[in-house]
Amino acid sequence: MMLVRNTRTGEQLDLEGSVAERWHHSCSPWTYGWKSKINPTGYNFSEIEPESMHQFWNNNMAFVRSALIARQLSASIKELGVTNIIWTQLINSSYTTAVIEWCKAYGTNNEEFHWKKVFGENSSFITDLSWELNLTKDDLERYRVAMTEARSKRIAHSNMDGEAEIKLPQFDTAINMARATHALVIELIPRIPTEPNEIYRLNPPNFESWITHLQDSISSTIPDALAATKNVVFER
Repeated sequence: MMLVRNTRTGEQLDLEGSVAERWHHSCSPWTYGWKSKINPTGYNFSEIEPESMHQFWNNNMAFVRSALIARQLSASIKELGVTNIIWTQLINSSYTTAVIEWCKAYGTNNEEFHWKKVFGENSSFITDLSWELNLTKDDLERYRVAMTEARSKRIAHSNMDGEAEIKLPQFDTAINMARATHALVIELIPRIPTEPNEIYRLNPPNFESWITHLQDSISSTIPDALAATKNVVFER
């Protein structure tokens, strides 16, 4: 069997060698021979549960979505001069959700779908992730500490009353972690044993298309919503 990959969607399939050759030399986006982003020997594929891996990935999408919503809200209220603290409250709530969802996936080990429980504490996942991000494992550990401290100290013990935006670690690293994780999971899925006629796919198949569509949707919705309520006075 030979692993082939769709260069447009990232989808991967195991095919018979002769079939893979035909696909590779056709005019389709399917190819083989790319450099793998994972160390296949660093995983016990039989112990990876697809349902848990998909829930782990859903947490990734959740924190990206919440962080992008918070960013757009923050930029728009400054641009439009909106002073209604309800919107600041929504910024803080969105950032809070982003931090909590990130911590479910990468923060403390006791989370049900933490990467160590999904891929195995001794797997090469975090090594593969750091390589894909061009960061060291120490870099990732420092970021993990900053995010878990933000959750434990700032979010858990702040009333976040909307008077000011909560101060948190920057989210570029978190979003890039989701991007890199998608690239890794896309390669892991075809290697996970399945039942006959059972196929596992990652949704969305293409991270860049998903995040671009998400950003377009957010940027076309939030400014109009803020403009429509700009003159609404919040009564305390």
